[in-house]
Amino acid sequence: MEIDNFTIPFVEKNVMRIYNLDLNFHSIAKHFDWFFICNTDQKLSEKFIREFKDYIHWYSLCSRQQLSEELIRDCQDYVYWRVISIYQNLSEPFIEEFRYSVDWRCISRYQVLSEIFIRRSKDCIDWDAISKYQMLSEGFIKRFSECVNWKYICDTQDMEPDFMREFKNKLSWKEISKNPALPEDLIRAYKEFVNWSVILKTRTLSEYTLKECREYVEWSWISANQTLSEDLIRECKDYVDWSSICGEQRLSEDFMREWKDYLDWSMVSKSQRLSENFLREFRHRIDWKSVSEKQRLSEKSIRRFREHIDWKIICTFQKLSENSMREFKDRIDWESVSKEQKLSEKFIREFKDNVNWSYISEKQILSESFIREFKYHVDWFYISRYGNLTEGFIKEFKDMVEWKKILEKQALSEEFIKEFENDIDWHIIIIHRKMLSHSFVNEYKHKLNWRRISEFPGLSEDFIREFKDYVDWKTIFCRQKLSEGFIREFLCYTDWRTICICQTLSENFIKEFRDEVSWFYICDCQRLSVSFIREFKDYMHWDAISCCQKLSEKFIGDFKDKVDWQHICKNQRLSEYFMEEFKSYIDWRKISEGQKLSSSFIKKYKKYLTWNSLCIYQYLTEDLMRELTSYLHWNEISHYQKLSERFIREFKYYLNWYYISKNQILSEQCIKEFENMVYWELISEHQSLSEEFIKEFEDRVDWYYISRNQRLSEDFIRQFKDRVDWKEISENQSLTEDFIKEFEEYVDWENISSYQILSEEFIIEFEDYVDWKNISQNQILSEIFIEEYKDFVHWSYISADQDLSEEFIIEFKESVDWPCIITYQKLSAKFIEEHEYKIKQIQHSVLPTNQDLAQKFVEEFKDYVTRYICTAYQSVPEDYIVEYKNRIDWKEISEKQRLSENFIIEFNTYVDWENISKYQILSEGFIRKFNEYVDWKSISHYQKLPENFIREFKDSVDWTEISSHQKLSEGFIKEFKDRVNWREISKKQRLSETFLKEFRKCIDWENISRHQILSIRFIGEFKNYISWKEISCFQELSEAFIVEFKDNVDWYYIYMNQKLSADFMKEFECRANCKEALKSKMLFRNNVEKLRSNINSCFTSRYRKLLKNFTEEFTRYLNKEEFSEVKRLSRRCDKKYKEYLNFYFHSKYAKVSEESVEKVNCLLKGDETLLLSFLGEFMRECTENIDWGYVYGNQELLNFIEEFY
Repeated sequence: MEIDNFTIPFVEKNVMRIYNLDLNFHSIAKHFDWFFICNTDQKLSEKFIREFKDYIHWYSLCSRQQLSEELIRDCQDYVYWRVISIYQNLSEPFIEEFRYSVDWRCISRYQVLSEIFIRRSKDCIDWDAISKYQMLSEGFIKRFSECVNWKYICDTQDMEPDFMREFKNKLSWKEISKNPALPEDLIRAYKEFVNWSVILKTRTLSEYTLKECREYVEWSWISANQTLSEDLIRECKDYVDWSSICGEQRLSEDFMREWKDYLDWSMVSKSQRLSENFLREFRHRIDWKSVSEKQRLSEKSIRRFREHIDWKIICTFQKLSENSMREFKDRIDWESVSKEQKLSEKFIREFKDNVNWSYISEKQILSESFIREFKYHVDWFYISRYGNLTEGFIKEFKDMVEWKKILEKQALSEEFIKEFENDIDWHIIIIHRKMLSHSFVNEYKHKLNWRRISEFPGLSEDFIREFKDYVDWKTIFCRQKLSEGFIREFLCYTDWRTICICQTLSENFIKEFRDEVSWFYICDCQRLSVSFIREFKDYMHWDAISCCQKLSEKFIGDFKDKVDWQHICKNQRLSEYFMEEFKSYIDWRKISEGQKLSSSFIKKYKKYLTWNSLCIYQYLTEDLMRELTSYLHWNEISHYQKLSERFIREFKYYLNWYYISKNQILSEQCIKEFENMVYWELISEHQSLSEEFIKEFEDRVDWYYISRNQRLSEDFIRQFKDRVDWKEISENQSLTEDFIKEFEEYVDWENISSYQILSEEFIIEFEDYVDWKNISQNQILSEIFIEEYKDFVHWSYISADQDLSEEFIIEFKESVDWPCIITYQKLSAKFIEEHEYKIKQIQHSVLPTNQDLAQKFVEEFKDYVTRYICTAYQSVPEDYIVEYKNRIDWKEISEKQRLSENFIIEFNTYVDWENISKYQILSEGFIRKFNEYVDWKSISHYQKLPENFIREFKDSVDWTEISSHQKLSEGFIKEFKDRVNWREISKKQRLSETFLKEFRKCIDWENISRHQILSIRFIGEFKNYISWKEISCFQELSEAFIVEFKDNVDWYYIYMNQKLSADFMKEFECRANCKEALKSKMLFRNNVEKLRSNINSCFTSRYRKLLKNFTEEFTRYLNKEEFSEVKRLSRRCDKKYKEYLNFYFHSKYAKVSEESVEKVNCLLKGDETLLLSFLGEFMRECTENIDWGYVYGNQELLNFIEEFY
């Protein structure tokens, strides 16, 4: 056999295959790198090893390959005995035979040894390693108590209480104290031995134990870090740290009265929630600076304690009504008021000589008329930072505004820019994409900031081609979606790395430029088919392929020696059959995190799996957790697993009660039972509590969270008026007007104005209390009322949020906010024509986006109506598009307009082909003609394609989208088995059981178990392949079948989703979670009507709160039109939310019709991110009441939920 430098690497990688060909291998053996051969995953036969033992790299061989004891015996002079002792599985007779050769320290650590063998070899073994790594019985430890290392024994061995008592003086109590499952009776019995510092930091002790061991515990730590009852504090008054108690514990006022001489009053003033009566009683002890800053004081309290409070702090941290500020005008700090309080223009006008105008200009929202009135008072630097100044106003005060800020914050029209072209800084000016006309760009091309222009989305290729000497090409290739023809034309303007990362390339294009492209980024950023990867396997970066491409199990098996198994285990969906087949390759930590594993698989490979990750990412049944208790990580179990109360009781000393209180659903009985273990602040925040329960534990619950998260009656609030948090009550509870009147001095009027539904009569009665900005924005007001209180309301919110008639708008044309009027009010074309002069004053970007404009009006006002509005919101004829082809936004045209194929052909260089492929209905002939233009991923997803057409363009289509969205026959799937995405095939295609059997190694069994209809016989035959959780949830199972596979099925979903007889349920009631499943099911059915009646007010409050937070944070940095757009979106969201909710409840127990499904799809296809956000909040808040069994059985709802979970 001839050998050269080219064939050596091939032979080294395939040494066994070449050896088995009976060639003269000895003659070439000396040429090979034997270190490399022994370090590959090749399985070397024992015959081969014996024959070439003089060449073998024995260190590598001993560490990487399992060798028989006979081979080790024959080659004992060659092997490395220390490595053998670590990596080989050795029998005890073999170890005995070579007792003078093996490394006993490694034997003691890495081999599994019997106690008989250890006893026989007691003089050879390493007792430290034995104590730490071997499982020893208590009898054995007793016998060799003088030999074992007690530190390791205490750390790793399980010991019974009697055993611990016997050897209490030998034990390492520091190690024992680290055990979170150490029974408290043992702690109490050996209180003088345990390490209290470790004990306290690793667990929460019961109050009984703290009392019994009061002389030993570190009370400074306990006082600061553990929730203590008042009874315990009372009993251990001489031990506790009172400063920490006052700062960290929630104390009742009665308790503080009782122990007033022990309290740290500074900490009490800062950390406790104090009632007015308490403040009055202890006004001489209270630290009033802390009270002024940290307590939430009503105006009644401020009035009562006006002589004690710090007014500067009050004005900074408390919310004051304008009425109160008038009353205490001589006491308040006007600088703080100007900066921190929300002031109306009327109030500022009244106290113009008192306020700080710099803060007024920076922090308050001022109208242009007000600024005009006080032009010599305001700070124009801050005024110029407003994003909502009209161009007319800027022109009027051009000599006063700060132009740098104007250019940074304002969206200016082309006409305005032209007028001031010599005064503006072209590098900082904000120019919006929709405002640029072609003529403007051409005229000012030497002044424009082309890097910013290059960032505008949707630039046409003709535009880029025309201004190729000005655009920033790196930005163009990064931000614009370009056709492959365009890329070919301008290859010299950029680098291949940018192209491969930022552009979507077809496989034909990659083939064409195979020697130029960056293959790492091709593998990382492009979607590649399996056939393409096979063809160019020598070009591939396999770590990127393993991480970023969707691969079938067959493909992974074929390239097992090339793929990166860490990425495979993390990013690919693998079946348990596949993982078992390649268990020597897989990364068990990534498997534990990234794959869904059955209980049987976890049991079988418990020693390989990473249990920390397993407890977080896998669903573990309670039976499994009981069986494998010693492997569990209890913090993660408490946090991430859903536990029954029975299980919690059984393992109460193991669990982390912080996470139990926060993440588990607990009954009131359970909370009572473990009242000294739960965290009451978290109980108050996350558990659903009855008023009777709250009354019983009034001294333990956290009243802030009770006021915020629990549903409270007015009688209950009345009874505990001095405990509840009135700001949260005003925001989150539904209050009647009579109740608000009764507690007018307690409620937070800003929140009342925002979140409660108020009548106009009520608003009139409390006009000096309500927040008029929130009233204008959130209450429904009549035009008569607005007219009467025109000097109180905020006209921008009135213009945006109230429904106004055209007559009313005309009457108050000088008061209304015209951009908001044009944007949000429903106006007739006649009205818009009559007020042309107003439209001309409004920036282009805020022109009517929701008006039903007539064709005549669009043409007449084409200089004022932007192309974005016309194409995005109006249905315009093709003749209009042709006439204004150089002004319209072709990306929007391609998406929003219904275009004929002839029109697309005529304007093929104008249209956006990605949107054409996605939103237009295209014929096969058209796609065939423009196959180089269309976006094949969108074509594969959105167009209906016959199999012959897919076969014709097999190298162009996106096979993942084809597998998911086209209807394919089994014959077609067989034909392209190496191209299709088997996960999507398993999920979306209807497959026969014969087909499933044939391709059992390719299909995704989890999706098969969920989405295919399987027979009982088939499930039984493939019991080791299927996902039993999915089977239990989605397949219809007989009781006989469930009994047969009782150890496999998931009993929670069996009870939730299967039809079971009463006798059957009684027989298997001991199964985990059964009662909880039935309880959840019944709870939902009993609360549907209650949920329906309460959800609207809850939702309204929540979305208003989100909107309020948004406005407070971003008002200064947004254009008024953008701010109004958010509000408009939220209103649209509210409407769609109610539609969805109505559908959800009406279709709850009925078969979902196609029309209903289509309706849901329409709701979910919108881009309203707020809609998903709000619905997500709703689903999370109502988790306890939702019938999750029904949800898991309804694919439409399941898809919806996955969008935000």
